[in-house]
Amino acid sequence: LLCAPGTYEFVITDAYGDGICCGFGNGSYQVEAQGETKASGGQFLSSETTQFALIDVTSPTTAQPTYKPTQAPTNKPTLAPTDKP
Repeated sequence: LLCAPGTYEFVITDAYGDGICCGFGNGSYQVEAQGETKASGGQFLSSETTQFALIDVTSPTTAQPTYKPTQAPTNKPTLAPTDKP
């Protein structure tokens, strides 16, 4: 499973040197990632290499909303208590 964005290389090898298609059957391969076929085939000799890139498909994060700071109180403070009710 490939997840991280970056460049990857898919290498398929065949020790006998006749690939996986056609000589003794119809073999094939297909590499899929991010909903796309990144590599496919079957007709090769000893090996086949395909490079492909994966991009970051995560949703960008958004900052939390910020609110305006509250204003300082506009009323003056009350006077100190007095002896009168």
